[in-house]
Amino acid sequence: MRAIFLFAFVVLAAYSCMDNAEKPRVEYSEDAIKPITMDEVMSDTTKTIVATLPVYFDSTTVLLQPSGLINIKEIKDMSVLGRLSYPIESKSYREKTKDSDFHLGAIYADQLSGQISNIYFDDLTNNVQRLLTEDYISISQVVYLREIAKKTGRDYLIYFVYDRDTNRDGKLNSGDILTLYMSNLDGSGFVKISKDNHQLADYKLVVIANRYYFTTIEDVNRDGYFNKGDKYNYYYIDFSQESYEIVEYNPVNR
Repeated sequence: MRAIFLFAFVVLAAYSCMDNAEKPRVEYSEDAIKPITMDEVMSDTTKTIVATLPVYFDSTTVLLQPSGLINIKEIKDMSVLGRLSYPIESKSYREKTKDSDFHLGAIYADQLSGQISNIYFDDLTNNVQRLLTEDYISISQVVYLREIAKKTGRDYLIYFVYDRDTNRDGKLNSGDILTLYMSNLDGSGFVKISKDNHQLADYKLVVIANRYYFTTIEDVNRDGYFNKGDKYNYYYIDFSQESYEIVEYNPVNR
């Protein structure tokens, strides 16, 4: 009887490991993985889009108003809008909002974190307002390059974005490929600077060189995973000229 019990335990443990195994970040098919538009997302009648109150980076004159999708049933609890404006800290709050598509963390050290679908920009100096994008994306972090602004007089934002449902699970989240975008401080010029199907691996601002370095991993064997069998690619954004330039280089070339 004890042997039967141990066998059953081993089998159940094996199945548990299979269920918890890391899922591939990319599901390849003949169809290209296309961006999702906000119109497509809003066809889901169980959700609606809401925005927090405006925030801004210190000493700038551009207001940012992040927005995202929440379940309509959450609107019944009107305090949900207030909760979305603060970091998820308590265990009970994380449990309540674990299925939410939208939350916003605090601004700290020129960074804004959370789970954001879009941003409304209000340029107080030029009286210009705009939405960041017409596509449905999930922004996990926005970074103001203050040190670059001090040296060049030009203001840029860097975005860490899940822009495509690469693992085909119907969601945009950390199970998908993380990409890098940037824009001007007022939201104009929003553009993807990492390549499709390249997973962002590392990044660093090097102020002395006026460069923002980043590394991506390319799934060269197309198995859907990013691991040691794949290729590392090296880039930096050069801010030394009037307009920035994306430069690819090879520090391991021999």
